[in-house]
Amino acid sequence: MSILKINNLTIIDKKKHPIIKKISLDIEKNSFTTIIGNSNSGKTVLLEAIFNLLSKELYIESGEILYDKQSVFEIDDYSGDEIVLIFNTPKIIFNDNYKIENQIFDMLLSKKKFKNKWEIKKVLSHYLELLDIDSNVLKNYPYNIDNKNIKKLAIVLALLFKPKILVIDDSFHSLDSITIKLIYLLLKSLKNKMTIIFFTSINSSIVKLSDSVHYLYKGIILESLNYNRLSEYELMHPYRKLFNNEVSVIAQDNLTETTKGCIYYNMCFKRKDTCLSFDNTLKEYEHEHFLSCVNLEE
Repeated sequence: MSILKINNLTIIDKKKHPIIKKISLDIEKNSFTTIIGNSNSGKTVLLEAIFNLLSKELYIESGEILYDKQSVFEIDDYSGDEIVLIFNTPKIIFNDNYKIENQIFDMLLSKKKFKNKWEIKKVLSHYLELLDIDSNVLKNYPYNIDNKNIKKLAIVLALLFKPKILVIDDSFHSLDSITIKLIYLLLKSLKNKMTIIFFTSINSSIVKLSDSVHYLYKGIILESLNYNRLSEYELMHPYRKLFNNEVSVIAQDNLTETTKGCIYYNMCFKRKDTCLSFDNTLKEYEHEHFLSCVNLEE
C-alpha cells in the first residue's frame, strides 16, 4: 500500500530549464527507500517538493505528489506531524538561546505528541541510550554541542515526533564509523515500523537497509531496483558503477553539454553514437529492475 506517490513530476526553473524530469516513485508504507545521486542531481529539489517547500525560483510544470492519496500541495502544514525531516544541517532546527532539553519539551508538548514531560523523558532516555548520547548534553545550549551530538540529537527529536514518514537528508558520512554504526542499528530497528526515505550522495552502509534504491542524475532516474533482489541482477547502469567505485567517469575538456540523447552521455565510459538518439526512458530489464540505458538493448 502506497503512503507517498510521485506521479510524472517535472519541476522547472524561471528559465524553464527542467530540474526534475518526469519522476515517478511509489513509496510503500513502512518501507525503506533510498534516493542516491551526486551533487546537483536534484535530490534537494525533490526533497523540498515532498515537503511543499520549493523556492520561488522553481515551479511544478506537471505531475503530482500524493501523501495518503492527497496532494501535498493542498495540505496545510502536514510536515512536522505526519512527515518529519532530519536536516543535512541539523543545527538549524535548534535555537542557540535555549537549552536543548527545554526546546525538545516545548516542541513536543506544543504538537501534543506527549501528555507531559515525564512521558517524554522516558522515551527520550531510550533513544539517548541507543545512540550513546550522554544525558548531560541536554542541559547545554546548541552552540556548546559538537557536530556529532547535534546530528544524533536531531535524529532523536525526529523520532520523538512519532512520524509516519521519516525523511533523512544524509550528512552521516562525515561522522566516525562507530556513530554511523549506531545510527545504522537504530534505523534497522525502525525498519518495517515506519516509512523511511533516505537521500544520500554515497553508497554507505545505511543503503543496505533499503527495500528499493533509485539512482538520480540531473533530475532523471537512471536506475531503480529492488535492493532485496540485488544479488539476482546481472545488469548495472554505468552511473551506479560510480557509487560502487567500479569505474571512473570520463571528463574530457573537448566534450560539451549535449542537448539531445542520453543525459549521462558526457560522463559515460560506455557511450556510443546510439546514445545520442536515446530519450532516457526507464525500462524493466530484470524483475523489479529498471534501467535507462540504450546499450543494454544491444
